Amino acid sequence: MKGVAAMRVIAAAARRAIAAAALVLACAGTALAVDANTATQDELQTIRGVGPALSARIVEARRARPFTDLEDLKARVRGVGDANLRRMREAGLRVGPSGRVAAVPTFIGQPAADGARHGRSASGKSPARKSPAATSLAPPASAGQLPAAPRP
Repeated sequence: MKGVAAMRVIAAAARRAIAAAALVLACAGTALAVDANTATQDELQTIRGVGPALSARIVEARRARPFTDLEDLKARVRGVGDANLRRMREAGLRVGPSGRVAAVPTFIGQPAADGARHGRSASGKSPARKSPAATSLAPPASAGQLPAAPRP
């Protein structure tokens, strides 16, 4: 009886190990994709065929303008030939769908009027400054009324 129970435990562990290995292999293709327009030098070096010197040249070339596709990368980066490009493509090197780095919005809502950046209103005049008393959050005391006493 003990032998049968041990065999069942071993079989269950083997099934779990096989399922885990299948999951790792299925996810490996998506985890290895590296975008040439957004990857750091270290990330580029994870691609087979890309060392420190080539990753530095890739980063330098994309500073001028992003790559449109891998053929553009090959044309602009010294040291990338047909065979090397094929190996890098198989290892997961990609260029984003548009070849452009997505713009990151830097403001919420509408952009400020042109003069607002320099402390001026849209009419070109400086905004009126309010006195510190006018900017207080407390309501103004009416004439003849005493301020409320603080609560204990």
